[in-house]
Amino acid sequence: MPLTMIKEPEISMPTKRLIVAVLVGAIASSLIWMLVVSIASLSRQTMLAGPVGAGLVAFTTLLGILVMSPWQTREISLWWTMWLASMVLRLLLTPALAFLLYSATSFSPEAMCLAVAASYFLTLGAEVVVIQNHVSSVLQPS
Repeated sequence: MPLTMIKEPEISMPTKRLIVAVLVGAIASSLIWMLVVSIASLSRQTMLAGPVGAGLVAFTTLLGILVMSPWQTREISLWWTMWLASMVLRLLLTPALAFLLYSATSFSPEAMCLAVAASYFLTLGAEVVVIQNHVSSVLQPS
């Protein structure tokens, strides 16, 4: 009995939605950070660490999305490899740039680390939701 190959669906990722999700995640992270810091009455430098960290994370995440080239059409299984390559880039670049930024400014290390981590996880979550919704809609059309 001959083997039959099943062709995977080829899709492109929703570039605009990914970019918007990352930007909304970074902005939300900034606003939440500033709200918490103002309620806790912490210093101005601690207040600024949130938007600066969120901006750094937004930059590295958008760079990762561009590396992924979401506008190109690929088989679904290849997208996970591209997303993993994008994640590795971000995992290496974000801490390196955060350290350089911390070294060049007077932010406290705790504030900078927490701001970057909070923004990183929020933007990652937003990106995952967009990708999951898109792939689900392709594989299970309603």
